Amino acid sequence: MIPAATRPEPALRGPQLGAKRRRATRFGKAVARFGAGVGVIRLSLFLWLRSYWRGRQLVRFFGGRGGGQKSGPVAIVPYYGNEALLPAFLDHHRRLGIEEFVFLDLSAGRKLGAVLAGESDCAVWLAPLGAAPQRALDWLNHLRRRYGCGRWCLSLEPNELLVYRHCETRQVADFTAFLETERRDHVYALLVDLYGDKPAAGLRLEKGEDPLSVLPYFDPLGYITSGPHRYRNVIARGGVRRRTLYCEAPRQSPALNRIPLVKWRWYYVYAAGTRLLMPPRLNTSHSNWHSSPTACLLSLALLDSDEGLVRAWLSEEGQVAAAGGRLSNPGLMELRRRPLKEDVSARFCGSESLVACGLINPGQWF
Repeated sequence: MIPAATRPEPALRGPQLGAKRRRATRFGKAVARFGAGVGVIRLSLFLWLRSYWRGRQLVRFFGGRGGGQKSGPVAIVPYYGNEALLPAFLDHHRRLGIEEFVFLDLSAGRKLGAVLAGESDCAVWLAPLGAAPQRALDWLNHLRRRYGCGRWCLSLEPNELLVYRHCETRQVADFTAFLETERRDHVYALLVDLYGDKPAAGLRLEKGEDPLSVLPYFDPLGYITSGPHRYRNVIARGGVRRRTLYCEAPRQSPALNRIPLVKWRWYYVYAAGTRLLMPPRLNTSHSNWHSSPTACLLSLALLDSDEGLVRAWLSEEGQVAAAGGRLSNPGLMELRRRPLKEDVSARFCGSESLVACGLINPGQWF
């Protein structure tokens, strides 16, 4: 073997093959990033234009018209027909300081306007008769643009309750003010199903009864995340649905990640329920430089009616391809008829119980 000190230097023969490959790879990545950016713009523009066009089909039944009349937090809510959960939903979010509620009545009887006629902080819009329920995504995007521009906009269903750390003593305005100091304009949340010690089909919510006393348990373990994916979304799966309905195929369990609270801009659009938001930076769970506070949505869907679950499922069909997940509601009707409480179940005792389980990340919010 020739010693290293006397080994001849290799002749220079121009650019090497490896260098060409590296340059070609960098060029290919740049082209791929440019193509992905163009794809995001096209999807966002398509959804925005479609929501603008279809939003003209809506009819305001009563309530404010939107357009900058108020500046506090607003909730945009689709209504599928379960009147029993409405009082608890409104009471909970009024305590959090939500200033205005805008409902899109998608129920079969279209009676929500009569139910909420005396509520001064509510507005009810009606979808056209005979229209496909899959258009709900576009109608709701239109209402968010009409009512939510420049405001913190909460998007959830009447069987969901927003919970963040210290929500028992601090309002949404305090929470969002802290987020703005961190230059954060959205909140990542995890959907947590609540259940009782008996099958939910045999439970009944009486007038004035707290639904958290009827469904006091949740699964504190068994959640997994994957991503970020194509649109920077982090998909979460797990909970009681994965434990019971998808124990043999856990990767097929529905996605539980949500982006429910956003400081809305006119060009923002949801692409799949509230799981995928455009532009993609709004799907990130944390800031680039530190851990951000997250929230949970307590799901009372097991107390919902079969009709409400079916209509919610129909409105969500066709919206999951971009999200990379499954529908949120398949199997819930079957889940209502099963005993769900096991040794792994934990009792919900406030936001700190979710923080202790790691389902809420407090970040620097204290």
